[in-house]
Amino acid sequence: MRSFSTKSLAASLPESLVTPGEQAGRLPLSPQQEGLWFMQRLAPLSTAYHLARVFHLRGQADISALEQALNVVRSRHAVLRTRFAEQDGKPFQIVDAPADVPLPVTDLSSLHNDAREKALAEALAREAQQPFGLSTEGAIRLRVFVMSAQWNVLSVVAHHLVSDGTSTAIFTRELAHAYGRIVHDEVIPELPELTWQYADFAAWQRDMLASEKARADIAWWTGYIGSPHASFELPVDFARAPGQDHPARTHAFTLTNSTANALRSRCKAERCTPFTVLMAAWQLLLSRHAGSDDFCIGVPTSGRTTEESEGLIGLFVDTQVYRARVQPAMTGRSLLQSVRNDTRLALDHGSVTLAALVDALGVKREADRHPLFQTLFNVQGAAAAGKLRLAGLEVDIVDTESQAAKLDLSMDIRVSADAFTCTARYDGALYRAETIARLGRHYEAMLAGLCQDPDRPV
Repeated sequence: MRSFSTKSLAASLPESLVTPGEQAGRLPLSPQQEGLWFMQRLAPLSTAYHLARVFHLRGQADISALEQALNVVRSRHAVLRTRFAEQDGKPFQIVDAPADVPLPVTDLSSLHNDAREKALAEALAREAQQPFGLSTEGAIRLRVFVMSAQWNVLSVVAHHLVSDGTSTAIFTRELAHAYGRIVHDEVIPELPELTWQYADFAAWQRDMLASEKARADIAWWTGYIGSPHASFELPVDFARAPGQDHPARTHAFTLTNSTANALRSRCKAERCTPFTVLMAAWQLLLSRHAGSDDFCIGVPTSGRTTEESEGLIGLFVDTQVYRARVQPAMTGRSLLQSVRNDTRLALDHGSVTLAALVDALGVKREADRHPLFQTLFNVQGAAAAGKLRLAGLEVDIVDTESQAAKLDLSMDIRVSADAFTCTARYDGALYRAETIARLGRHYEAMLAGLCQDPDRPV
């Protein structure tokens, strides 16, 4: 995931913005939220933008303290008390006042082992797949399942409108902190006060997008992308059908030691990051399979460009658009230089949101296809540890994959000190599993060739 330099929000606060803090009434959405809102409205029953996380609590859990801790986090972050609606086609958000909300509890402890675990799996699936009533219930759903005296399961399902990957980590950390304070009678220091809420960031971001710098950045992006390249079409196993389901599937593999070593050597020789080489190979792969030499790829960014946003829960993650131009006569080395240059320029013009770019280009949003790209490419550091200590408990954390695919195909690569772990995510309505497995082998072969012989024409 690409990231940008962090600066203080207060330093560039527009004079028109009211004093930060919770605000009443109808508030505008952030550009990221607005883009996601329209995608959800095009497919209102889709669960593609549900973020589900399951906490297995081992030990003597205090359910009352857990309920209080959840209300502490909800009170601290206004976005978790936010509902969404629209009037005359224009969406807005309303922040509810802090209030204690009961934690729903389902007791499965009377069931026998197999029946109990089956009932849990079915219930968790229902929690994750049930569409949100965004205008009435908000965008987060919580429930505890009692499995035994020493085993409880907490289900947390949030709509992407109010959360992202970093937000999930913040939620987990603050939940543990609040629970520890409650069960230990407040011996743990309090968290620093939040002077900003997500709605403040949304207002600030909208003001920034009206600035001269943002207008210049939008002009650069529109010139860089040009006319959307509708000719790009990856071959599929099954024909697209209007209104069809889009089941999410994954295929994971790890680069061989020889390929990983060649990749590290090439990065050192070219003085570039692994992202540059991995992205260049992905562009080559897509170009070869689609028979296209000019197309766009989405690249996630953290979106947390200010100091004040670092501790906030909300939808900050965004996507930049990289234009792949793979000319047959160019060498692998020149492709690497092109990707490295694109990366630098994308960072230099990073104030523009994807939603603002889509609007500037005047492209039409559709329910089944993104208007600018059909594939996503993401490189990030190793995943955070899956375990967390709550007071008196051991917690296993499980992220539940979305049941609905957002895009035709994406590649997520986690980079650690000793491995490159690749996960291809794809639409099961379009591809067979064996096709994606073969695509993964092709990707590694393309990557190995690029690293070992960069002066060969692509």
